[in-house]
Amino acid sequence: MILYRIFAKLFFKNNFEFTDKKLTHTRFTVWFHAASAGEFEVLWPIVVKLNELNEFNFVLTTFSQSGLNSVKKCGALLEKNCLYAGLSPREGGWLDALKAVGPKFFVSVKYEAWPDLWASLSELKIPLHLINAKKRSSLVFINAVLKLLFMQCPNLYLYTAQKKEVEELESLFKDAIVYRIGDPRWDRVYSRMHLQSEAFKKWLQNFIDQKTPWAVMGSIWMSDLEYLESHSKTLELFLKQCATLWIFPHDLSSSNVTHIKNFLENRKINCVTSLEYRLKGTKQFSSPKVIIVNEMGILTEFYKYSAWVYIGGGFEKGIHSTIEPAVAGIPVISGSKRENQFYEVSLLENEGQLLVLREPQDCKKIGDHLQRNNLKMDQSNLGAADRFLSKLKELGYIKWQ
Repeated sequence: MILYRIFAKLFFKNNFEFTDKKLTHTRFTVWFHAASAGEFEVLWPIVVKLNELNEFNFVLTTFSQSGLNSVKKCGALLEKNCLYAGLSPREGGWLDALKAVGPKFFVSVKYEAWPDLWASLSELKIPLHLINAKKRSSLVFINAVLKLLFMQCPNLYLYTAQKKEVEELESLFKDAIVYRIGDPRWDRVYSRMHLQSEAFKKWLQNFIDQKTPWAVMGSIWMSDLEYLESHSKTLELFLKQCATLWIFPHDLSSSNVTHIKNFLENRKINCVTSLEYRLKGTKQFSSPKVIIVNEMGILTEFYKYSAWVYIGGGFEKGIHSTIEPAVAGIPVISGSKRENQFYEVSLLENEGQLLVLREPQDCKKIGDHLQRNNLKMDQSNLGAADRFLSKLKELGYIKWQ
């Protein structure tokens, strides 16, 4: 393991600022780490709940630049309880960083499994809690690598979203303790949707006169628009089923937004970008049929105002999040690419809230699906964060009542 760390340090730049600083404090510290912004969303409601107890200090880290804004934003909410929010150590730097921080336990997401991280946690006897854990290739790999290096796994606590994942993980890690608590993403989305930010409310006021009902096409790729246009005039049907269609592109680059706008205008569809609409004022536009939202941080909170949603990516690299519109309790439609990688797709389809377009003939079901108005989010999907804290209490980490 020593040779591996030396080798890793040659190839990875260490961005963790506290590596050489021994922290002095009277409270226990908990370290939360996620690979990216999307995965940190899983941890967010747990961090907030744990902070409400006012018993811990926090270190929040992410591996990628994409997650940096999320951890810093969450860290700001924790105020003085957050000791550090930023980029994580890289391979070869975990042991020194963990020694400096000395966390009571370490919390990460899904299948985040780096040999140096896991070996360092094991050496220092720091328990690892893995949220939304799944038996994926990275966990199989880390299990094998640690054995080759004659290293033990850290003290493992694995928390799953689904019942079937419990047995799979127990068979892979014989000594791990595995619980099913659900998926904290539902808690996070529910909170964001119902406790809307002042910034979003101010933004929405710019469009208060836009005709309703509204509908959303979220995280859209050009392949979504092209498929919907070429099969059963589905794009035309979408336009007929709302007064204003809001398109949120996955790629917000000016070239992609222009591409989408040209696609629509070439088909004589009156459209405008949200930035144009806000900057030039409503008098410049005659009730556009389509508004292309070329601004970040809007979509999740916007679902609440939509009559129905089409989620993009299902004809490109894979379906984007269906949890967010599901929380709004409205009909959802998507393509099928990578549907098997997201348990919530089959869950929502079985509940009748999601229509997955697997074959061209499935487009004929859209009209009836959009008329469904008795949908409600299954409340049992909520509460994963509280269940995690209950497990921490059982393990003696917290005094929470």
